[in-house]
Amino acid sequence: MTIIETTTYSKCRLKASPDLDHGEDNNLSLSTSVNANVLLLNICSNGTLSRHGFYAKVSSIIVDASIPVSLFLTSDRRISIAVDARQVTTDPDLTIVQKRLSDYGVVTVSDHLAILSITLPSTGAGGDRSAFRIVSALSACGIESEMVSYGATQPTISCMLRKEDVSRALETLNSVSM
Repeated sequence: MTIIETTTYSKCRLKASPDLDHGEDNNLSLSTSVNANVLLLNICSNGTLSRHGFYAKVSSIIVDASIPVSLFLTSDRRISIAVDARQVTTDPDLTIVQKRLSDYGVVTVSDHLAILSITLPSTGAGGDRSAFRIVSALSACGIESEMVSYGATQPTISCMLRKEDVSRALETLNSVSM
């Protein structure tokens, strides 16, 4: 499968592990989508993360630049913002955003990335375990994730990967036991 500057959708059929009861069909169906045009903006805080309104200020910089956000993840020291690379139309646009964000910390930009989103079947409490197995399988195959997000309501994992790893990641998903 070649991913070129588009969003693709596919279905993966995964073998269920014997310890999970999935009825007669012992395969799980996952829906996957890939956004292959992603830039990752990382802001390593200079101590401002705990200040009131910090996230709102960072978000307003992105909104003012009219850049749609795919993922926005935070930790105690860093904010990672995945944006659609096609929406950052020129290098000066990106430079302006970087300069404004640098007031809040050290800003780095990574490109040539893709977001692989995997929607898991609703399997009750097993969703967390399935998410762990998927991320572990990708890692075991040497596929590094820049960041991982897990949405629990409709179990969905979003992994930020290098573009060149997407096909191998999809192949890995087809072989992993849940």
